[in-house]
Amino acid sequence: MTMHILPLSRLILLGIILAIFIHQISAIPPASFSTRFKPHAKFNTHNTGSSKFKQRTSSDTSGISSCKYEIPSPLQNGSTQIHKSIETPNKALSTKSLLPLDGPQSSKINSSSFDWWYYDAVSSTDATESVTVTLFASSATACPWLDASESSVLIAYIWISFANGSSFEGYVPATLATVSGGGLIGVASMGNWEGTGFSWVSIGDDFSDYEVIVDSDEMGIYGTLKLTTNLVPHLPCGISSYVTTLEIEEDFGWANLIPDANATVDMSVKGTSLQFQGRGYHDKNWSNKPFISSIDSWYWGHGELDGYSIVWFSGFSASNATLGSTYVPKDGTVLVSICDTTKTIVRPTVTGSAANYPPVAGDTPDGFTVEIELAENEWLRLNVSIVNEVAGDGEYYLRWTGNLTGTVEDGDTVRELKSGVAFFEQFALVE
Repeated sequence: MTMHILPLSRLILLGIILAIFIHQISAIPPASFSTRFKPHAKFNTHNTGSSKFKQRTSSDTSGISSCKYEIPSPLQNGSTQIHKSIETPNKALSTKSLLPLDGPQSSKINSSSFDWWYYDAVSSTDATESVTVTLFASSATACPWLDASESSVLIAYIWISFANGSSFEGYVPATLATVSGGGLIGVASMGNWEGTGFSWVSIGDDFSDYEVIVDSDEMGIYGTLKLTTNLVPHLPCGISSYVTTLEIEEDFGWANLIPDANATVDMSVKGTSLQFQGRGYHDKNWSNKPFISSIDSWYWGHGELDGYSIVWFSGFSASNATLGSTYVPKDGTVLVSICDTTKTIVRPTVTGSAANYPPVAGDTPDGFTVEIELAENEWLRLNVSIVNEVAGDGEYYLRWTGNLTGTVEDGDTVRELKSGVAFFEQFALVE
């Protein structure tokens, strides 16, 4: 069986699921993307307390209606509304509260707003092997690393790195983006950047399984990236008792539906096979303001070692406010889920010594230290070493894969952890 046949079979499956979906909503009158967007009524409730969960979600799907969003490729006029919070009664992530999170979070894409869906995977045995897929709904005005000459706001972007050091980077503009979910039989969400060959489907109702499908004749890339997890999704400040914030910064949203996953990549890239198993991740960001209006700098990353899954975020807003968010489960049980910037310290290093902090444009560290307070007098201390640069412009933005080593220090007791792998990045937008 060739690599080309596999994704086509998946697309046939998607067609069957879509047919079921169309049957379900055939009685619903057509509506535009903006009129289907229903902002939540409550906003901006922050909670920095940690929480522990053993189940991803409840299985109650009563009262959940199907929805389908269409995002047009031209820029739209007018102001944009964004989702800022979700309702979480009983301090729990129900299926009903989760299902909207993989949909569009901006009511329209104008020159200031953006909305993107991000997926990555890195090999557990060789951190030089990796795949990143990002599906953008944004102009270059809102996200300045995009191609300013591109007329479509819908961009399917892929970065691929091979064990031999070679790499591929490219994008394809879409004519229309469709995102569906919420109440579909057996489907949490599905999306298609039409005309690009890029799509995804999440089977089930708890976002624990994803498949990103690439079937691009234009790029010569065919195959899949599969993610499977048992972890609770990560939201910026953990889960509050009634309404939970989605903002990592004012008017800047973040939903991390797959904080850490078993990843399987099976692709053919211009005739070259890329197959590996490793760690994977999926999140999305959105805002009604240009990226540089919100962020001066940030360090973000995720990884896994010795049963610990880690997501870290540390940065500074454009108003010089300190930003942070941390998520640490151990063997599936959440130990830390907070936005308390005093309990997580991320710093760049060069040849093992402290580097310039906060970063400015052009800073190029060769690693990071990440220190996270797990409990009183108990710290997770990580060393993140760069193995491969997988994306970036060398000045304002850099993304890497690498290795994780670390210890857990509890009072006078220090326990060495088995090593793991990580994906991580730096934005430094200040000259």
